[in-house]
Amino acid sequence: MAHKWLWRLGAVAGAGALIVIGGLAWNTGPGLRMRAALGQQPAQMALVLRDYQAGDLSSAFARIDPLLLAGHEPAVALVCELLSQRPAYPPQTPACLEAGDQPQLRRLAQLSDLAVFARQWDVLAGLLDRREAAGDSRVAFERARAAALSRPEAPDMEDVVTHLRASAQATDPRGQYLLAVYQLGLAADGEASIPFERTLATLLTQEPAIAPADAYFELAKLMQAGAISSDLAYAEVLRRADQLGNPYAAGHLAQYLIANPGMGPVGGLEADGWMARAAANGDPVARYNLAVQLLTGTPDAAAISEAEALLRASAETGFAPATTRLGALYWRRPQLVAEDAETGRRRAVDLWIRAADLGDANAFFNLGEVARARGEVAQARDYYQQAAERGNAGAVEALGALE
Repeated sequence: MAHKWLWRLGAVAGAGALIVIGGLAWNTGPGLRMRAALGQQPAQMALVLRDYQAGDLSSAFARIDPLLLAGHEPAVALVCELLSQRPAYPPQTPACLEAGDQPQLRRLAQLSDLAVFARQWDVLAGLLDRREAAGDSRVAFERARAAALSRPEAPDMEDVVTHLRASAQATDPRGQYLLAVYQLGLAADGEASIPFERTLATLLTQEPAIAPADAYFELAKLMQAGAISSDLAYAEVLRRADQLGNPYAAGHLAQYLIANPGMGPVGGLEADGWMARAAANGDPVARYNLAVQLLTGTPDAAAISEAEALLRASAETGFAPATTRLGALYWRRPQLVAEDAETGRRRAVDLWIRAADLGDANAFFNLGEVARARGEVAQARDYYQQAAERGNAGAVEALGALE
């Protein structure tokens, strides 16, 4: 009987020892791997962090991949946090946490971005294979970029161009744009010169990487210059650039519709609608043009106030014509600046001096007019001369009058 109790006591003690050992191993490597193999996501995430902290990025990527695709919130948050540390266009926002229409494809794309950021080329190759198998048409451009980034000193340009051609065939605007740049270079040089290849590699490896919106916008500029043709109309290329987030496309589209009044609306908007959209996007030229429209004729107080705000916002970007036009507004309506007219007009002259420093011909002309009104003939002649050299026709006449 005593032996039975001893046996039971030993069994209990043994079980206790196993519990202690299990507890100790629970958060160690073997314990974590066992729990991860059993499908416990927190254990898998702990292994990811351990590998990442140890600098084993390849292993960390391999472990976090299924967690990210499964929508494991800590894994998604970690990837988003890491991505937020790299240059990006547009800037990363909490939208990184959203699943989107194709959550797995989007999360694979996020992992690809992270692999590029960490310069993990073997990992990136596997991720791009998975994305291609899932039907992602953007993969060819990413392969071209990886080919340039992984060998920055001596990229395999034949490999790069092969991927760019595939990207263009997949109608990726980034591939279409860079392939157009490549073909224009060949047409100019007759062959792929080393400096030209370096330029192409630089465009591929720039940070932040060229975005589809910017690629469409650059394609539109090449079309406008007559350098290339496209199956898409110029206005449609600009509309797509705007839709994807390029801040300048709407302004160019507005100018195009103004110059071609028979075009009709594009994307449901007339020229004025596109101009307002461009101004709202922060385009300084559009803000200037919209302000000039508001000040045409006999504007009311609300129009003047809106125009002033638009001109100030445009001028703050360094757009010289807006600075000059704001000065003209204050010269005519000094009460917008101060109660006494002299103070308001001094502000106008200060703005013209700033615009003249930026090389604006109209600012030089206005300063010449002020100097002549004050009887400062030599100063006026100097300002008019500067304006005439920059193409101001009124300054040429004013110089003749001074003679």
